[in-house]
Amino acid sequence: EWIKTSYQCKPGKMYYGRGAKQLSWNYNYGAFSSAIFGDPMILLENPELVANTWLNFASAMWFFVTPQPPKPSMLQVIDGTWKPNTADSAANIQPGFGATTLIINGALECGSSPSNPTGADNRARYYKDYVG
Repeated sequence: EWIKTSYQCKPGKMYYGRGAKQLSWNYNYGAFSSAIFGDPMILLENPELVANTWLNFASAMWFFVTPQPPKPSMLQVIDGTWKPNTADSAANIQPGFGATTLIINGALECGSSPSNPTGADNRARYYKDYVG
């Protein structure tokens, strides 16, 4: 509920994937805007700036280093500073590639009934193909 009041969508604006990391959802645009400009409204009112300015790459770096509770940051998973708590362990969330997928796409690819049920498997297969 706090997302709806803190980072309200603006009429006619779309918060789909833009930038090097494909920043998505109004709450990410609002939080990133707050971090960069001190004002969530700048990117909620002008989300296209993430696609065609220096914010393209900056949004990816912000997402990489910023925890989004209850999820850790990507950096914390990769550098090993994140340790699963009791709830994480109960949900079988462990450090590694699966945790990074959860951070990036959450319920879209992870959990008991993801909306993209083949997404996580596809991502893992592409990764394995890439690294050999």
